[in-house]
Amino acid sequence: MDKMINDDMTYNEISLLKSDISSFIEYLSNYSHQENFSISQNDKDFFSFLCKRICFFKIINQMSQPIYSAKVLISDFYNLIITIIKNQKRYIYLNERSIIENYMRLILSTSLENDHITLNLFNKLQSNHTDIFTKDTFSLLKSEYRMSCSFVHGGAELEETLIAYFNKYVEDNSSLAERQKYYDRLKKVVQNYDLAFLHEHTSLIDSAFHRKKTVLEYLLGKKYVETLFKIK
Repeated sequence: MDKMINDDMTYNEISLLKSDISSFIEYLSNYSHQENFSISQNDKDFFSFLCKRICFFKIINQMSQPIYSAKVLISDFYNLIITIIKNQKRYIYLNERSIIENYMRLILSTSLENDHITLNLFNKLQSNHTDIFTKDTFSLLKSEYRMSCSFVHGGAELEETLIAYFNKYVEDNSSLAERQKYYDRLKKVVQNYDLAFLHEHTSLIDSAFHRKKTVLEYLLGKKYVETLFKIK
């Protein structure tokens, strides 16, 4: 009987999550129209991907001691969606940089106030999780971080003519193809961070989703739950 009740509860929770995300995507479609952003199915899929991480970290932060980095990540994901719709390229990369840094702090339990993200922390992340951050995935992570920092701080772009830089700023993420390439790269970075967080904080995640593994599977995928059972 208890199992049946629990199954009903998790089924209802998944239904509520699906409904909430679907409603939010519909809201974003209307918001996009107001911003003259032609939202595609690929955009919606990526936004849904981010929404599931928002829901995941909201559940994590319902534990007795909320994690500040997780709270900031929720804000980062929301802001990334907004800046993509507004086509604010510099702020897109500002939010991406913040996502990369706050995942790092979350995984390595690094203080926001006392620790600046350095190459040593990237190397520590890789050495702690060599199976996750292979040569290719680690190279992708560092490349995305360098690119995001470059757009935030200027860099080589400042040496271009005003017209060339303006056109690059406007056009780079405006096409569907370029946006999809960006989405694919960032999804891979986030998914690898998700796995590293699982390995570092297995007990926390297991407790947050106690008897709710089907909810966790909906949010982060079947492979994620299978990995949890392997390492717990």
